[in-house]
Amino acid sequence: MALQHSDFKLTDEQLLRLNQYIADAAARHAHANEDAPSEVSVTFTWMPGLGRSITAYFDGNVNGAEIEPLF
Repeated sequence: MALQHSDFKLTDEQLLRLNQYIADAAARHAHANEDAPSEVSVTFTWMPGLGRSITAYFDGNVNGAEIEPLF
């Protein structure tokens, strides 16, 4: 299964959800007077025959936000 550029494209809605998650997490982080966040990561996961999922993680958080759930 070869990956293609289109596998990494986000819809406008997905990009909006991703940016909103980051903005909300940053606001909570700042409100708690914590140190500046060190990272934001976006993970693309593929399952053959089922498709992809996209999850965003703010500052190493274990529970990320599903931008595109697998099912």
